[in-house]
Amino acid sequence: MLATMDEVVTVKDQTRELGYDDGGRAVRAALRKGFPDHIKNDRWDPLSPAQASHVRRSVSPKP
Repeated sequence: MLATMDEVVTVKDQTRELGYDDGGRAVRAALRKGFPDHIKNDRWDPLSPAQASHVRRSVSPKP
C-alpha cells in the first residue's frame, strides 16, 4: 500500500506496509536516523511525504 501525496501516512501504516510486527520500532529507528532534529519523545504521526519516502528507502521489507 503506497500512499499518494494526499493520504495521511502513519508509523503504523508503514510498519504494516513493510511487513514488520514490532510496534513501529524499525520505522521509528529509521526516522530518528534520517531526521535527528526531531524533538525527542514527540510523536511522528502523521508522517510528511519526505519522512515516508525516507522510511521506504531505509527499511527493507520483510519477506
